[in-house]
Amino acid sequence: MFEDYGLNLVAHLYNASAKRNKARSSPFTPARAEGLCGGTCVMDIERGVAEGISPNPWQTDTCLGTFHYDKTYLEEGKYKSPKRVIDMLVDIVSRNGNLLLNFPLPNNGALDSYEVKMLDEITRWMAVNSEGIYGTRPWKIFGEGPGTATAAVPGQRFQRE
Repeated sequence: MFEDYGLNLVAHLYNASAKRNKARSSPFTPARAEGLCGGTCVMDIERGVAEGISPNPWQTDTCLGTFHYDKTYLEEGKYKSPKRVIDMLVDIVSRNGNLLLNFPLPNNGALDSYEVKMLDEITRWMAVNSEGIYGTRPWKIFGEGPGTATAAVPGQRFQRE
């Protein structure tokens, strides 16, 4: 798809990372199919979560609303709430995952009023609770606690959107 340009760019990224980190680590590439990882990728589950606790790190990518800006999401209050995003973050980290959160931008390139509020609330929560997110390990027993009774999909805390 990207021909030599893409291959050269990825080769440069891996080589620069290996040099900078004395070959101890390398960048990762997200993969959407389980068999593609082979030690060089991180599983990417778009708008979903891993079943239980994954032995390998993984990521999910989701958005406050749709992946492309739609002003009706702001007007009709369809964005996820800050609490929902924080709950998702905690659940995903407890499963050995990483949350990649998209803030869709309008054509002026600036966050809309709700997105600014959302980012502020997440930032304030992280200022108090970041120790429980950064550098943590997955939970020992998946599915423990009162929140498990509300699972929308068996084995998943959050439904695909």
